[in-house]
Parts: sequence; structure tokens; C-alpha cells
Amino acid sequence: MGLENSRYNIETVICMPGAYTSGTDHFKHAVAAADPTVADQYDKLVGLAQELADKLDATNVPGARTDAKEVAEKIAEVVDMPHGTRPFRFEVDLQQRQAMAVAEKANELRRIFFDRLGVSDLISVSQT
Repeated sequence: MGLENSRYNIETVICMPGAYTSGTDHFKHAVAAADPTVADQYDKLVGLAQELADKLDATNVPGARTDAKEVAEKIAEVVDMPHGTRPFRFEVDLQQRQAMAVAEKANELRRIFFDRLGVSDLISVSQT
């Protein structure tokens, strides 16, 4: 996770993007194998990528941007933040799947455990 970098005053930032069904070819290429003999073994998944894309689109927050460029813009915004103030993890999620709620709980438990280990300094970098 890059936490060991904090002792060298190097930040680690994890971006958790939502599922952007347009502006990328992810869903187009994510399911089918290039080898037809392998693809035949996954016949029950034919059409799943498009089905998931359609269902994801239906869960987009009304008015949310649906272009993946939003992720790049948020990454640029985080990179421009002063050293020591960047978040360890952030999400750009047009479906609002609440992945950050899970990540925040994991971070809380990690802090508790790292305190017990005596390595809580790994959690953040200094602002110098």
C-alpha cells in the first residue's frame, strides 16, 4: 500500500474510480478471451459486460458526470494539493457505491492495529 514510503516523506494516494461505461473501452474488452477455445468455456458470460454497463448506467446519480475525464481532473486536483495534505485514498464515483465508507472503516482499524504495533508513523507523512 505504500505506507512504508511515509518514513521517506513520500505520499501514497489511491484513487478509486467508479465504473465509467463510456469514454473507455473497459467493458468492451473486459470479458471475452482472445482465444476462441477459451472463450467457449465462458459461454454463460456472453453479453454480461453490456448487461452490467446498462445496469451501472441506470444507477448513476442524477446529474452526475459520466465521462472518465472527471477522474483525471480529480487526480490532477489531488496532485496540486500541498505536500502532507493529500488524502491516502479518494473516490470519484458516479454510482456512489459507498466504497469510501468501507475504506474509512479499514483505515480506522489499520490505525488501531498500527498503534498496537508501534508503527503509527507509517499512516501519514509530515507536512515539510
